Order: sequence, then C-alpha cells, then structure tokens
Amino acid sequence: MDTTTTLLGIGFFLLFMLPILWIVLKQNNHTNYLKNSLKNFGTTENLEFSETEITHRAILAITANKEVLVFAAIANDKKSNIDFQKIPLNKHAKFTIETTQTKGEGITYIALKKHDDKQESIVFYNDDTDLGTDALTCLQVAKKWEKLLN
Repeated sequence: MDTTTTLLGIGFFLLFMLPILWIVLKQNNHTNYLKNSLKNFGTTENLEFSETEITHRAILAITANKEVLVFAAIANDKKSNIDFQKIPLNKHAKFTIETTQTKGEGITYIALKKHDDKQESIVFYNDDTDLGTDALTCLQVAKKWEKLLN
C-alpha cells in the first residue's frame, strides 16, 4: 500500500512539474539566445554596453559612454533574425514617456519617445498586442530607461 501511494505521488508530481520545467528551460534558452545576439552585435559594431534590458517585446542596450542606444524589437517568431537599430544619442536628445489611458481599461500604450528631428520611439506596452502583460511593470521599465537616457 505504501509503495503504491508513493509511486502515485511521484507520478503526479512529475505530471505537474515536467511541463513547468520545460517552459522554464525553453524561456532560459530564448533569453540566452537574445543575450548572445546582442553580444555578437556589440562585437561586430565595436560597442561595449554598460546597461542591457530584455523585455517581452524588445532588447535595449546603452553604451558605457552613453553615445549609442541599441534597440531591437522581438518578433513572435522566437528564432527569427533580430534587426538591431543603433540610435545615436547626443547631449541635447530628450526622451519622455508617452502613455495613453482610457477610462475603463487603464493604461493602453507606453512608449519612450526621443524628441529630435527623427521622432523615434520605443514601444514598451501596447494593449492590443500585449495580452497577459502588466502595464505597470512596463511603465517601471520605461521610467528606468528614461532616467538612464536623460
């Protein structure tokens, strides 16, 4: 009786834990792939990053001397080619957080916008496409990068 109960317990434990472990390993592999892609891009462009961030929708990195911001949007296709963009920073560049809120739904859009002639923006949250993502968490990340860039 004890052996049967123990085996059933181990079986149920494995039944529930193996899918969770699989998801964790898969996410870690994806994060490592993104980190290596950023590192390879930095090596080919002779850039050394002092701060990096990988979010659910983007990769951000800034050089040690704060001259270049590197940005790449992450597509839904996990292993697609990552298109890194170098955004040159100057001392006069000003970044602000742009948010859109609706009365019943709360925050629906968060972006970090560069105010210069190109008007580039980095989207951190879009309610239409970011299902299951917490807007306030994305807002905190956007505030962190606004502080770093200004």
